[in-house]
Amino acid sequence: MGVGPAGVPLRAHHLLCLTGFRGLGYSEAFRVAVADLVRDLHRHPLRLSDSADAACRSCPRLTGSGCENEPVVREMDGWVLRLLRRAPGDGDFAGVLYAELGRALAEPERKRLCRNCPWEVFGFCREGLARLRAGQGPPAAELRLGQKDPAVL
Repeated sequence: MGVGPAGVPLRAHHLLCLTGFRGLGYSEAFRVAVADLVRDLHRHPLRLSDSADAACRSCPRLTGSGCENEPVVREMDGWVLRLLRRAPGDGDFAGVLYAELGRALAEPERKRLCRNCPWEVFGFCREGLARLRAGQGPPAAELRLGQKDPAVL
């Protein structure tokens, strides 16, 4: 992925989504793109955005005008940006942003924010946020993409 001087572009709500990423996805191309994005989180600073990022470019829900769920994901982006007291274009390191997210996001708020997400039923993000609150840091840089998660078999 091309990383500019301002860092890895990351749609703000993806900061939360990536806490639960397990190497699963809509397609193999999507899985690989998101795994690459997770690895980049640990190598470069992030630049928060409210528009398509590297994960979106491989998502089957991306259309010419953005996500087919653009109003919903923009609302989620805005919510995460407000929670972190950040604006589109703000940058920082993943560890700093994840520490802030872990402190700022209570489980009832996360559940409300993620209520329409198709991945919510698996509990991955809930578990990821619990890891952040326990001080275990952001998602792992190394993912085992060849393995299937038993929760979704």
